[in-house]
Amino acid sequence: MVAWLLQPDHRLLTVQEKTFTQDKRISAQYFRQTELWTLYILNATVNDTGTYECQVSSHPWVRLFVRLKVTDPNADNTTTASDEPLLTRDYHEPGFGIAGDHLCPSGGDGIRLVMMVQSRPSNTAVRRTLRRTWARPGIQRKDVVLAFLVARTNDSAVQKSIEKEADVFADIVQANFVDHYNNLTLKSLATLEWFDTFCPRAKFLLKADDDLFVNMDNLMTFISHHEDERRVIFGNVVFNPKPDRDPTSKFYTSLAVWGKHTFPKYVGGPIYLMSGDVPPRIYDTLMKRPYLFIEDVAVTGIGAQLAGVRRRRAPELFTYPVPSGDTCRFRLLIGAHQIPTEDLDDIWQRVHDPLVQCQTPEYSATLWEPCARLKEQERMRHCMLVLFAAPKTGKKDEWGPA
Repeated sequence: MVAWLLQPDHRLLTVQEKTFTQDKRISAQYFRQTELWTLYILNATVNDTGTYECQVSSHPWVRLFVRLKVTDPNADNTTTASDEPLLTRDYHEPGFGIAGDHLCPSGGDGIRLVMMVQSRPSNTAVRRTLRRTWARPGIQRKDVVLAFLVARTNDSAVQKSIEKEADVFADIVQANFVDHYNNLTLKSLATLEWFDTFCPRAKFLLKADDDLFVNMDNLMTFISHHEDERRVIFGNVVFNPKPDRDPTSKFYTSLAVWGKHTFPKYVGGPIYLMSGDVPPRIYDTLMKRPYLFIEDVAVTGIGAQLAGVRRRRAPELFTYPVPSGDTCRFRLLIGAHQIPTEDLDDIWQRVHDPLVQCQTPEYSATLWEPCARLKEQERMRHCMLVLFAAPKTGKKDEWGPA
C-alpha cells in the first residue's frame, strides 16, 4: 500500500491499487505493468506546489518525498519557499530496528576501533565470509567492535533471516532507511548516529563496504601511529571535485543544494577511518544542510569541512581494485576495494601464510608517505601502482612471492 499526501491533516484511503485523500482532487494510481505510481491532481493550481510525502506500508513506515512545482504560464512565477531543497533531517529517520547496543555496553570505554561494515540485507553469505576472514579480529579482540549495518526490508523472508543472524552472531545493526543509491548518505548517517549513541568514547570509527579486503594488522598499526589525532578522517582524498550540473545526470547537484563551483575535498566512500570525535560533529552539521545523496561528498566533504574536520590522505586505504593473486600488495595495504567474495578465503590464507615470502618491505605507518604527499589524483594512483608494485631493479620476477 502506498499513500501520498501534501498536508499531514489529509486523511488517506487506499483501496487495492488506488489511493484517495481528503482533498478529492488528489489521488494516486498504481500500474502493475510498470510498477509505478502516478499522482493525479485535478484542476491543479500554484497552491498545489509543495513536497508530497509517499508512505509505503511497512513497519515502520518507509517515507519518500517528491517535490512538485506547479506554475501558471500567464503569471509571474517567482521563487517561493517551496523551491528550497529538503534538509537532511527531512529524509533521515533516527533510531534502529535492531540496535545492537550490547556491542558497546560501556559507551566505548577501552575500545580502540569500531568497524561498521555497510551491507545489503540479503548479503548473508558475504557477511559469513567476512566473519571467518578479515573481520575475524573484530570478533576476537576486546578492543575492537565489529558491526554490520543493514537497511530495513519489506521482504519478510529476508527480514526473518536478518533477525536470526542477529540472534546467532549478535553483530547486526538495522537502521531506518531503505537500500537505494539515493539513500547512501542516510546509510552513513546511520553509521555516525550509532557510533555517537552507543560507542561515543571509542577512539576510531572505520566505515567499510562489504566488498573489501581489510588487513587488520596494518590497520591497527596505523591507528597506533595516529592514536592521539583528533578531528580527522583518513582515506583516499579527492581534490577539487566539481558538481555535475546536468539535470539528466545520475549525479546531478542543483545550485540550491551546493552553490559553489567545486565541492570541498572529500574521502572516497568504500573505506575511511575517522577519529572518535568526528561522528557527532558531521551528523549535527548535515542535519541542517540540504540533502545530497552523493555519500562521500556529503559526509566527508561538505559535512567535514563545515564541521572543521581535516581530511588526510592515507594511500594504504586503497580504493582501487587489486588483483586477487597479488599477495604481497595485500600485505602492504589496509584496504582493497571490489574484491570478489569467493576470493577472500584464499587471500586471507595467503596473506597470513608464513611460507609465502615477499621481496617487499614490511608494512609501517610511514611506508606510504611518499605517495601521501602527492595531491593530483592520477599522480597518486601512479605512485601507488608503480612505486609499490614495481621491482626495484626492474626485473619482473623480483616482485612478489619468493
